[in-house]
Amino acid sequence: MSDACRSCNAPVVRLRHEVTGRIAPIDREPVADGPVVVNLEAGTYRVLTAAERAGLLPIEGRRHTNHFQTCADAERWRGRRR
Repeated sequence: MSDACRSCNAPVVRLRHEVTGRIAPIDREPVADGPVVVNLEAGTYRVLTAAERAGLLPIEGRRHTNHFQTCADAERWRGRRR
């Protein structure tokens, strides 16, 4: 699960979206305003809803950022299939 980006070597975790099942690299370090909530025990992540982003609903869990938003080389990897 814990890994490093193959382009920039930043620490990431590869987690499965809790609804779609798609795997994505998520920055390992939490951030206060991150748009992604992770559940490391389950190995999953989810994107905040509009109501959560607007502050209308409480957010439970650690907030992170999808690594595609922070990696300088993200376009090289986006949409690739193994």
